[in-house]
Amino acid sequence: MATSCADAVYALKHMSGDPRIDAGRIALFGYSRGGGAVLMTDHDPLQAAILGDTRRFAAYIAMYPSVWLRWTQPAPTAGPILAVFAEDDDMAPLGRQRARVDDLAKAGATIETVVIPGVGHSFDAVYPAAHRDEANRRDWDIAVDAGGSMLETTTGIRQTGDWASFLRDVGAARATGGGTTGHGGAPRTCSTR
Repeated sequence: MATSCADAVYALKHMSGDPRIDAGRIALFGYSRGGGAVLMTDHDPLQAAILGDTRRFAAYIAMYPSVWLRWTQPAPTAGPILAVFAEDDDMAPLGRQRARVDDLAKAGATIETVVIPGVGHSFDAVYPAAHRDEANRRDWDIAVDAGGSMLETTTGIRQTGDWASFLRDVGAARATGGGTTGHGGAPRTCSTR
């Protein structure tokens, strides 16, 4: 996830140096895990550390974002957030998605949320909705502090080694069943209404 966030900010740095692009109008958009990365990237200290100046994304769009990773003390930028949630999401439950953006709003973010009724995770996918048994992290709560140290709050597991080892340790203690992804309950175009 850290790499995804850094990649996004480096892309902003690269694009804002291109004279064909209006640097003040670059937004960040992501789905599912990418939506979670969008919310994590909307962190002013992270962007300042990479960019070294006041450039920031103009806006953030998170579609059914994953909710298992968060900043302990969010510091959102001035760019507004559009968060699009699926009402029947069992991969990133609606209540947790709302709590996630509520924390960002309390920290000063400008947020608009849209809940698409009767749909689940990946409601815009090209494949029909089906339950998949792969593990997911919907019940995890990994809090990242300003120094980058991580704690999974429900188990008390702290990161002591690399990211992969930490995820394995938490996964062994917090195995979570699969979930439903794919379109169904509404047409794939439901988010364009």
